[in-house]
Amino acid sequence: MAEGEFKYKEPPVKKPEGPTLYQIIGVSPKASKNEIEKGYRDMAKRVHPDLGDAAEKKARNESMQKLSAAKDELLDPVKRANYDSHLEKIEAERIKQERAEASERAYEEKRKTQREEDERGRAGFEAERKRRQEEERLRRETERRIKEEKERREVEEQETKKRKENEKARKRGYDLGEKLSAWIYTDEGRAEEKRLKDLLTWASKKQEGILSVFESQDERARKIDSLVMDMVNGNSLETWGYGVDLARYIRNRWEGEGLEEDQVKSRFSKLERQLIEIAHAKQYDDEGNYNRDRAVPVNLEPGSYRHRYDYNTAKIWNRQLYVIGFKEGWKKIKGLRG
Repeated sequence: MAEGEFKYKEPPVKKPEGPTLYQIIGVSPKASKNEIEKGYRDMAKRVHPDLGDAAEKKARNESMQKLSAAKDELLDPVKRANYDSHLEKIEAERIKQERAEASERAYEEKRKTQREEDERGRAGFEAERKRRQEEERLRRETERRIKEEKERREVEEQETKKRKENEKARKRGYDLGEKLSAWIYTDEGRAEEKRLKDLLTWASKKQEGILSVFESQDERARKIDSLVMDMVNGNSLETWGYGVDLARYIRNRWEGEGLEEDQVKSRFSKLERQLIEIAHAKQYDDEGNYNRDRAVPVNLEPGSYRHRYDYNTAKIWNRQLYVIGFKEGWKKIKGLRG
């Protein structure tokens, strides 16, 4: 279409107001001429002004006029054709309108259904999102609690281990304190010390032979005491030359008594251990020793002089508690029997 050319638009079909002409006469749109005339006569008998009372006359006149106009138009072939065409257009328009409305309703219904599905989808998505968030929160909370519980148990285990080590250190010190104190403050300890020194005195006399008669008892006792105290700084009785000779006589004596080599070795080791204990007990008992706490040993085995005060080698991690325990054990025996 050229620019500016007028485009005709068919005007909308005007719907008839009230009943159609066919409805006024009471026949179908396909009625014949005779059926129209008959319908007219039948309706005229019902609405004729002369058949009603005065109150209805005006209304009947209007009805009769409409009836006559309808008959005249329907009995005229041209007018009827035009009227029928108009009705057909109205019907077509009605059908079109109904279809459009049906389509619109279907579209709106579809949109509504889609919106509902979208809403359900969003609601489901939101619910799933919240569910996953809650699962993640619970997972993290569980991991946090497990971690805290693990850390708590590790702390408890460390504290328990530390407490046991402390108790062990204190107990070891206590036991040794009791043992060394017994050499000084119990009759049994003093008697055993005398027996050991008598053995050393015998060996000393054997070593000196006839010359022993020229040495006083006090001089010999001091020599034996000195030998015993030297065990504080020695690994063995045989560390010193004088002790080597005494050890040989003592071993020979035990062998002469019928002891096997292993038995002699075991008894001699015990002897040295006892002499070391006596020496350390006397050193600790020295009230004038201002380094008394530092004089608390941890290893009194013969041959271990280098580790006599080595707390790390003895696996004592709390030296302070060990010394406290030692003092408690020492004071217990001293207090009971001193």
